[in-house]
Parts: sequence; C-alpha cells; structure tokens
Amino acid sequence: MKHIIFVVVVAMLTTCSLSAQSKLAQNLKKGKVQTLVVYGTSISSMAPNGVLWVEEVGNQLNRMFDNKLTVYNSGKSGQNSEWALANLSDSVLSRRPDAVIIEFATNDAVQRFGISIEQCRANTEKLILQIKEAFPECEVFLHTPCGYPLGKNAESRPTMQAYNKIYEELATLFNLIWIDESLELKRIAEEQGVPALKKYAGDGVHPTRKAALELIAPNVVSAIVKGK
Repeated sequence: MKHIIFVVVVAMLTTCSLSAQSKLAQNLKKGKVQTLVVYGTSISSMAPNGVLWVEEVGNQLNRMFDNKLTVYNSGKSGQNSEWALANLSDSVLSRRPDAVIIEFATNDAVQRFGISIEQCRANTEKLILQIKEAFPECEVFLHTPCGYPLGKNAESRPTMQAYNKIYEELATLFNLIWIDESLELKRIAEEQGVPALKKYAGDGVHPTRKAALELIAPNVVSAIVKGK
C-alpha cells in the first residue's frame, strides 16, 4: 500500500513540474524551433556583460535542446518603456517571436525620464497585450535584474524597488513567469555589504562578468526550464 501511495505522489509531483515549465521550454523539448527576443535596457544590450549573459542563455538552452533556439538581443542602452512601445514592431514583432523577455523597469525608474509608476504599469501592460495580439501563443517573461543601485544611479532611481514590484504584480495578473535577480542583489548588499555587491554590479546597475555568468544567465535559464 505504501508503495502505491509513493508512486502516486511521484506522479503528481512530476505532473506539477511539467505544468510549471515554461511554454518555451516545453516547445524546445518537443523539438520545435523557437525564437526568443530579449527586449531591455543596457543591462542586456550593452557590451560586454549585458550581451554576454544573453548569449550565455542562448548557448545553455541550445546545449539542452539540440540547437533549436534562436535568440535576438533587441533592446537598447539608455531606453525605457516609452521607447519600447514605439519600437516594438521593428525590434520585436518583426522577429516573429515565440517568447519575449521584457526588462525596462530599470530605466522607467530613472527620474529624468518622468515615467511614473502608473505609467510603467500601463506601458508594460501595453507591451504584453500588443505582443499577444500579434502572436497569441507568444510567451512573455518579465525581468527585474536591478536591485540596489549605487551612487548617482541610486540618486536617479530612488524608488527602484517600487518599479520592480510592478513587474512582479503584472506577472501575477497575466500569469507570466517573473525572472528576478533584484531581491538577491539587494540581499547581498544588505547582508554582505556594498563591496560584495560590486562584484556583481560595479555601479549597482550594470552586471559584471561574474554576474552575467554566475547570476543572471543561470537564473534566466532556470526560470525558463523550471518555470514558476
């Protein structure tokens, strides 16, 4: 009897695990060719380390899934969700994506851009809905990789966590996968100190090589493969 119960429990856990996996990973596992667009700020688009983690995500997933994934890095340094909306068609929709990672909260939080928390929410909702309107089966991930800006970056982003929270809330609202490093970076800064944080983000925003390869890329891959 105990053996039967154990088998049933294992089957239930396996089913839960499979259902939690991202649609992108499920399609890759089935051998389907997929296209992923990373659409964000300098954290993903700026060389060397932004570009590095995006490339590493593609490399890791292609090793797992027999080179079935094409990754486009379509963001732009210094831009925010207003730019993202204006350039969505050329930068994202033209790629006919199966999945999109959105990351603009980092720059929406910059005061000089004048994008309120409410505007960040509205713009991000529009990005999600426009992607879904064009490609209903496209999977959208929301990404928050900035958790503890330093110096001038902190002065220009006094409410960074509030903008990150918008992504968390929208992920829940739209049943999306939220990819987050911000809480881990905040924990490192508060528990281990700023010198420890600088090993991952020298200015508190842009990733170092260590962060690109040891934090962001593995976390993004994990979120895609394991899902929620």
